Amino acid sequence: MPSFQYDTNYARERAFEKVRFGAKSPILEVELNEMQDILRQLVREYMQAQFVSGVEAPLTLAGTSYTNTLRINAFWAWVGGRRIYVSGTDNGAHLSVADGHNYFDAGAPPAAGDRTDLVFLEVWEGEAKPGEGLYKWGTQNSDQALTNNLLDSRIGQETTWRHQIMNEIRVAPGITSILNATDKTGAAVSDLGNGLYGNQSTGHYLIPLLTVPRSAGVTTIDLTEVRSAYTVARQRDDIAAEHLLAMGAAVGEALHMANSLNLELDKWAKQRIQQGEATITNPDPGATYYRSADAYVLVSISGYPLLDTPNYSVLVELISSPNPDAVGRLEIYDKQANGFKIRYSGSAASATVRWTVVDPDLL
Repeated sequence: MPSFQYDTNYARERAFEKVRFGAKSPILEVELNEMQDILRQLVREYMQAQFVSGVEAPLTLAGTSYTNTLRINAFWAWVGGRRIYVSGTDNGAHLSVADGHNYFDAGAPPAAGDRTDLVFLEVWEGEAKPGEGLYKWGTQNSDQALTNNLLDSRIGQETTWRHQIMNEIRVAPGITSILNATDKTGAAVSDLGNGLYGNQSTGHYLIPLLTVPRSAGVTTIDLTEVRSAYTVARQRDDIAAEHLLAMGAAVGEALHMANSLNLELDKWAKQRIQQGEATITNPDPGATYYRSADAYVLVSISGYPLLDTPNYSVLVELISSPNPDAVGRLEIYDKQANGFKIRYSGSAASATVRWTVVDPDLL
């Protein structure tokens, strides 16, 4: 059964930028995951250093017929080097959002007097597993649910999990400074620089959006009193335009590493195990014990050469034959890096077989 007990050995302070594999060496899940973490951190740190966190464009607000609820347009935001799309919020669970905008229930007004509440966006990385709720764009409290097809019906069991960038619009009653808010885990928030707030230990990051005045007994949101608390995301003032070239180089390096990873994984998978079918035709079907030549077929391996030649194993099974009882013994021989031969000892006119190449040293 698959196990997801271990994730990654990645630690930023180690300053690793490459995971190197060797021939015939086993590959661990923590190493594959670490490669992804190295790539993600490289791009994220550069983007975070280049851009101030905030919304990409000023927010557009509208009133609604629902109590304590205002509409915030769907919007893009930069949060700690990640570009986030916030769409479909319906935390009041009182309507079906079809236009993609955010219908945000700011909660009940104070029991007495007045107060000002802070509305903010919180972003974190969450695990998406087969059978669990999955929301479009990662927006939680959303009516835009997606089909969770992470469990492949061909396998029938978990093969991988996904990590999704999740976002949620939240409100902190009676608070006007984001530094006085707490994240969803209850942890305190600090100023992380460049418009970003959050808690690095919990991995939850925040940006302020709006301040909303509330009065006792008033369940409508007076949009004329709502004030923006957000920063419009932009390139940092102290970063010269030519530094975008360096950003392009960093992204290019990340893509190069990703392509190299895909190539190595493809080679590893295809050199470890391959499968196919082949038909052997008897050149002298009328002969019995003595015949002019062996009935054999040459199997050519496409793609990467097989490692550990000739010590890899080939499993073979009979699929069909006009006379299966006359096929006799199936034999693998003349193993090379780019293929091998299969023959049978009997007198059948032909035989179709399924072959499987396995290199146990690469498992």
